[in-house]
Amino acid sequence: LLIDPVLSRNVAQARGDDWRRLRHIISPAFTSGRMKRMYPSIRQCLRDFQTHLDAYAMDRRPVDVKEMFGNFTMDVVATCAFATKTNVHNDRNNPVDRHAKSLLDFKPWKIIAMLALPPRWLTRLTVTTTVRPEGLVYFNKLMTDIIETRRKLTDASAKYTDFLQLLLDAHKDTDAAPEDYKTSEANYVIEDEEPDNPLEGTGGKTPSVSYNKYMNDDEVRAQTFVILMSAYETTATTLTLAMYELALNPQHQQRLFDELREVLQPDGDIDYDVLQSLPFMEAVVSETLRLHPPGMRLTRLATKDYTLGTTGITVRKGDQVDIPTYAIHHNPEYYKLPFQFDPDRFFDTKRRQHIKPYTYIPFGGGPRHCIGMRFALLEIKLGLAHIIRRYRLYGTGDTDVPLQYKRKYRLAFPKRVVVGIERRP
Repeated sequence: LLIDPVLSRNVAQARGDDWRRLRHIISPAFTSGRMKRMYPSIRQCLRDFQTHLDAYAMDRRPVDVKEMFGNFTMDVVATCAFATKTNVHNDRNNPVDRHAKSLLDFKPWKIIAMLALPPRWLTRLTVTTTVRPEGLVYFNKLMTDIIETRRKLTDASAKYTDFLQLLLDAHKDTDAAPEDYKTSEANYVIEDEEPDNPLEGTGGKTPSVSYNKYMNDDEVRAQTFVILMSAYETTATTLTLAMYELALNPQHQQRLFDELREVLQPDGDIDYDVLQSLPFMEAVVSETLRLHPPGMRLTRLATKDYTLGTTGITVRKGDQVDIPTYAIHHNPEYYKLPFQFDPDRFFDTKRRQHIKPYTYIPFGGGPRHCIGMRFALLEIKLGLAHIIRRYRLYGTGDTDVPLQYKRKYRLAFPKRVVVGIERRP
């Protein structure tokens, strides 16, 4: 929950025509072509991360990969969002990292107050957000300063390829939305073709509306901020849990290593297009997101009255509907042995074809599915590829089985994820 007058103007919190306008402008920033331009930046962050990880691998020390992947994703997101290098592996007091983490420290009493109390009471209590206000002040100023600097540069568009610059340039190239974004990524958004879903906010259709293709600086700041916060801990947690499952399932780790070994370049790198075409990599990521969805539930707002089948239950226009992602992903009616890590659910074509629409929703579904999905998947896949090709992961006496979790609003994160790590020959 965010009521900051500027940063709350983001696409995740917008509704109706305002949401459609922002989504239309932002979508081209997440096409395959844009992701390719960011690929070298993510690889450089990985090289820095590997230098740090090598010290643990040489000593074969157990390591809490949760903290390490948190540092890695912060480095990636800050670099790709607004071209800021955090050096967080060596600088534990980096202000970007420190304030980002403070914003994820939700205060439960504030959440309850904001859900239960009228606005005038919240104003009297000076409760305007669920997070620490100093973090909001910091990021507002940081992005204001960066935007002012970019506006003064004549070659900013050529010099920078980060999300902030893409948003500043958005009005120049949104007349023709790229076709490759209009197609859902079938591996991660499994849905049916129902054209009239009242829970999706647009009826599943793209309305024929003429939008203002320009975002003002406040809106640019808001979108950059939500990209930073959305991509940070959720992506780190998915990477962490993929490593955890591969450490405890060496047979699957070996299969992934064998697949990577066939396509790696002589210098150990992997081509962007090749990375997107690895079937077992896709299966490992998909199963990790099924078993450990980053969000416990989704929320949608009904746009018209809708009766649920033959139940007699009617959802009224304006009703909020919570969709229990975690419960759906672990329902034995949809997934046999749902608590078992089994990438073959997605690797085997016949098994995959039996996955029912809307029973796999790690990124949501319909028009409001996660706009940053491609960026998150690229970071996860590239991170997995470089770690598995370089290191062997294994469980130790310090590895928690099962994991212990802590809740943060709608999210669930493991308290720690300790595994052993060693360099491959």
